[in-house]
Amino acid sequence: SIQSNMEETSKPKPTGPVVFDGMVVPPFPPLLQDAGKRFEEIKNMECRKDDVIVVTYPKSGTHWAWEIVTMLLKQRAEYSKEPMECFFLEAQVMDGWFKFEKDFEKAKKNDKRGAIITVHYESLKKNPVQETKRLAEYLNVELSKEEITEISDKCSFKKLKLASQTVKDNSLVANVELFKKTEPFVHRKGEIGDWKNHFTVAMNENFDAIFKEEMKNSNIQVQFE
Repeated sequence: SIQSNMEETSKPKPTGPVVFDGMVVPPFPPLLQDAGKRFEEIKNMECRKDDVIVVTYPKSGTHWAWEIVTMLLKQRAEYSKEPMECFFLEAQVMDGWFKFEKDFEKAKKNDKRGAIITVHYESLKKNPVQETKRLAEYLNVELSKEEITEISDKCSFKKLKLASQTVKDNSLVANVELFKKTEPFVHRKGEIGDWKNHFTVAMNENFDAIFKEEMKNSNIQVQFE
């Protein structure tokens, strides 16, 4: 529960990474309290029919998607005081972006219960109200057009970044100094196509070749700008 999370995370926290079983894991509660216990709980977790799990590749709008889903489930455009990290199940990346995307593409193709919905960062950026409405319909949440629009507006990049600094109780997941160091990395630019400011022509050509080979059997339509 939120209350138990707040009680557990009120204890002193280390400022460095957490090492468990030879792995470096993020210093998020409850990994800080007992990483071994947490991984065991995840492994043995029994899912309920109405559980909603947000899964994203790092730096792909995790906080954004979580905040939208949270507001939709609460059926009001209200920020949670607790940062998303309080509710992390895992924070691991295995085998890179290509395998992550293709594994979920396969999982969705084989999903007979309609348990998986995919949302693209670029689509959410270009059509926030439309994509928020699509998520609401998937979650069987009935909201008016005005309520959907309000949630979409509250979850704009600028407002989420401001809320992270003024509404969230970040002391639950990090000390003040650590938060100041990591927050700019969490909310970077919120733009599409920023790769153009970093790739040279040669780098772009090399990436295109790798992407074509890795995704040759995939139907995922990636939007690069």
